[in-house]
Amino acid sequence: MDAWVLEVEQLFDGSWARTPEEISNTAVSQRFEGYLERLSHYVAAEAQTEDEKLRLGHLWKVLSHLRAGLVQCYDIAGFPRTNTDMERMIRAIKMHDRRISGRKNWSTYLLRSGRCGAYQEWWHQQEEGDACLQARLPQVAPAAFRQVRRETRLCHQEQLHRYRFRHHLSNTLLL
Repeated sequence: MDAWVLEVEQLFDGSWARTPEEISNTAVSQRFEGYLERLSHYVAAEAQTEDEKLRLGHLWKVLSHLRAGLVQCYDIAGFPRTNTDMERMIRAIKMHDRRISGRKNWSTYLLRSGRCGAYQEWWHQQEEGDACLQARLPQVAPAAFRQVRRETRLCHQEQLHRYRFRHHLSNTLLL
């Protein structure tokens, strides 16, 4: 069973490629589809124990449901591909904000920038990032921008309400 998990890990980390140019969303997606198909045939085979069928069946189910989002990061150079890389990036953003603001906690940063903070920081860290962002923005349709802005504002308001409820309980009870 460990071999199946290690195989999918190697598939996502790109160690199978001879050159970095070989790694793309399409290439990883094709390999991932083949992996899922082999895994489903293995789980369906009669020779496996019930324990293998249960555990590997769960692995297949989880990976199948997450399929769409698992292979979206390979066409963007420098984008974090693993959970560890993502955690390092978030930690760097936290430290950057704490150094600027002088605060120990970065809750105010999250309340101020919302869920777009990490995305914005990523653009700023890229070489020529601001210029690339400015070049991409005119390509966004106004209707799509308004829809995303509306969704972002709703999520941001929900975060603010949740924060205020938890931290300013006396003010909330008066409302």
